[in-house]
Amino acid sequence: MTSTDTPVQVDTDKLMAFVFRAVEEVGAALNCALPVMGDQPGYYRDLASHGPATAAGPAARTPGNG
Repeated sequence: MTSTDTPVQVDTDKLMAFVFRAVEEVGAALNCALPVMGDQPGYYRDLASHGPATAAGPAARTPGNG
């Protein structure tokens, strides 16, 4: 049995564009959890009420700080 398969030439630019797009999409999917994680303990409501703060400020003023 003989094989007539020839090696496939990969377009490196297209491959890298696909890889970068896939990484962006994974990053976007992972960031979907951030609003939920910040909303449930009340961090966003605290920041809206008190303005910009260090991490210690909202942590001390919201429930669930230990």
